[in-house]
Amino acid sequence: AIPPVAPPPSAPPAPPPPSPPPPEAPPKSPPFPPYAPSPAIPPVAPSTSYECALGDGGSKCDCTPGTLFYGPRYTNELSTTDSSQWIVATTIEMMIATGLAVGYKPSGVGKCWYQKGILDLDTGVAFGTTDPLPGIGTKNRQCFCRTYEPSAPPSPPSAPPPPPSAPPAPPSPPLAPMPMSPSPSPSPPPPSPPPPEPSPPPPFPPYA
Repeated sequence: AIPPVAPPPSAPPAPPPPSPPPPEAPPKSPPFPPYAPSPAIPPVAPSTSYECALGDGGSKCDCTPGTLFYGPRYTNELSTTDSSQWIVATTIEMMIATGLAVGYKPSGVGKCWYQKGILDLDTGVAFGTTDPLPGIGTKNRQCFCRTYEPSAPPSPPSAPPPPPSAPPAPPSPPLAPMPMSPSPSPSPPPPSPPPPEPSPPPPFPPYA
């Protein structure tokens, strides 16, 4: 008997493919720059009004080129007799807000005293010798200067308008079509030939 043939040995399994290398880590982003503090806010421009003198008396103000304002020094002097609670009016608006009389002098120059040409802010009439603040101590009046910011320089005059352009030329009239020469009439057809003459009848045979 023929011995059985042994099967060929199986090939060894192929090794697994090498794993791909790990992806490179993305580069680190640069650190944020240190926080830069915002620039300091510029200081608010000082008010254009300021106290220039206390009245009534010989103190003088020179507010040129502005206006002098006269009024009560305290906003609540008539409300309480306790002088420690009196509130100083630090602006012209605070004096006006008291509801008491406030005056002004357009020239801006003069003594802080109602008799020195100061006009009533409401009526424009000079106080004269009549005390506009009865009940207010004569030393509890004050004056403010209000100056005005110089106005911006006038804008330069605008350039003169350009001269009007010449009127456009009128459109040229459309060209008239060229007259066409009349086509020659066709020549008449030649006359048809005359019909042929009839042949004469044959002669009769003689009578027999």
